[in-house]
Amino acid sequence: GENILKISGMDNLSIMSCGHKLPNIVEILNSDYMKVAIEELKKEYEVIIFDSTPILATADASMIADKIDYTILVYEVNKVARLALKRTVTQLSHINANILGLILNKMKAEDFEPEASYYYSYKYHSPKKTNKVM
Repeated sequence: GENILKISGMDNLSIMSCGHKLPNIVEILNSDYMKVAIEELKKEYEVIIFDSTPILATADASMIADKIDYTILVYEVNKVARLALKRTVTQLSHINANILGLILNKMKAEDFEPEASYYYSYKYHSPKKTNKVM
């Protein structure tokens, strides 16, 4: 459709922006329409990435996480408390989200010193589905 942006020189990349903020986003994300839309997108694209709001800030991310194959967390080092990250993982586990990994954002050289510990462990599951939605 007209909402999908094609990037010149990157024929295998399509971008669909979120559009305007909707007052009923919770209803839309929980709707049968959303489930059908995701299934239709899976038919057209090999990998689909949903960029959502922070999971602890709104319910949006939780509502998407249970409809997709994998979840990748983005964690801003030295801004978001590690306890918040643990709460996020716990919240996602309650809805059976499949956490694929963690991206550490805004790391600095001093964050790699021995006394700085950013070690997290997750259960990694082998992919069971052929269509990947993140």
